[in-house]
Amino acid sequence: MNRYRLVWTVVCVCLTTLAGCDRTWTGDIRGIVTDEETELPIEGAIVSARSMKNSYSISTMTDSGGEYRIDDARWGPNEVRSYHPGYEQQTRYADVIRDKSVELDFELDRIPDSEEPIITVVVTNVHGSVIPGVRADLYEKEDRYFEWYSLVDTELTDDDGIARFQVSTIYEDQIRFFRLKLSVLGYQNAQVDLTLAWFNPFPELHIIMEFPS
Repeated sequence: MNRYRLVWTVVCVCLTTLAGCDRTWTGDIRGIVTDEETELPIEGAIVSARSMKNSYSISTMTDSGGEYRIDDARWGPNEVRSYHPGYEQQTRYADVIRDKSVELDFELDRIPDSEEPIITVVVTNVHGSVIPGVRADLYEKEDRYFEWYSLVDTELTDDDGIARFQVSTIYEDQIRFFRLKLSVLGYQNAQVDLTLAWFNPFPELHIIMEFPS
């Protein structure tokens, strides 16, 4: 009887040991998320950790002080991402150790405000009459200091002498340079240079085309 008890005790010890070995190994990742330019904390930023061993993922959110803590990050290498609307996502890496803390801070770059510009062109002659059917070629300057332009789009003025150009997104820290060339039978060709900036994304140009001299 004692022999059976001994065997059962050994089996129980082995099972307990195996269960302990199978326990998930976790550590925590903590830190602060701030604005890269102002160095102020960012509240409500999402921070997620994804184990590079088994793809297990867990997320949390920063508090009013920009601080976060992920308690159940899996041990080993983790890909850690921080995101907040209006900021560029940032990815870093942490090597998590069982029952230990890893400090990992983020400094996020703010995404500049942007607009989807529309350039409106109104074409008339010297008498104020609108000119339909004018070919309008819009070019953008590729280099600020050299005369390198590339064609953006070509439009024809409508019955009201109006042509509109939808150009690519412009950001608040940008200044872009354009050149507009106009041509139509019975008038002298015209050319206008214009500057486009974020604070004036919908410029309207009134161009007067002259008769041949």
